[in-house]
Amino acid sequence: MKRRLPSKARAPATTTREDFLPLLVHKLRTPVAAAHAANFMLRSRWGSLGEEKILRYLSLQAESIAALRGTLDQVARLSELEVGGGPEGDVASAPEVVSAAVMGLGAEGGRIRLEIGSGWGRREPRDGPLLCAALECVLSNALKFSEKGGVVLVGLALSRGAGCVTVRDHGRGIPRREQSRIFSAFFRASNAGPATGSGLGLAIARCAMERCGGRIEFESREGSGSVFRLYFPLRNSRGSR
Repeated sequence: MKRRLPSKARAPATTTREDFLPLLVHKLRTPVAAAHAANFMLRSRWGSLGEEKILRYLSLQAESIAALRGTLDQVARLSELEVGGGPEGDVASAPEVVSAAVMGLGAEGGRIRLEIGSGWGRREPRDGPLLCAALECVLSNALKFSEKGGVVLVGLALSRGAGCVTVRDHGRGIPRREQSRIFSAFFRASNAGPATGSGLGLAIARCAMERCGGRIEFESREGSGSVFRLYFPLRNSRGSR
């Protein structure tokens, strides 16, 4: 008997524009402070620091800068989607789009088990690049919050005239009381632990799915994992009549 996870929901309301700037400032403050502190120690005490401490401060500075760049890149990506822009690319079939999203994860993509259903024929996503952008964000989150080495299951199938990508992980799950906020910019669940990230991935995924005429839904239970479903509209390929 198939057991369904509780708490099924469509994408809820996201962060308002009025809230976004204070949240962005708060998000950037920590890496800026860390980079500043490391830089101060290196400039003011270089002669008295041993090699081990110098390397430690250099590493902290590099990590802080990388975190800043990652957050700013994600902010730019979200802003582009919200004003009607988005990624561009060649027309591709749904299986090709899903495979491209998995390959975009590099070595981590090896933890994904992909199952592609039949019956696609000449049908393809209305906007493959946007679907790929959304799926990359969802897959990245699923891998990040799964146990080390844990497998993420991805399925692609037709669903009532539309396409559907299902992403299932067996990670920490999302606490019920926080599920209405998971698509808000910079939100991180209370059980996220030390996992790094900008907190913008799911906000980008929701925006990309809305831009391509689709939607994103999820089911989750804390301690048991989550299931995300990305529904996207289809069209006949350009070569069909």
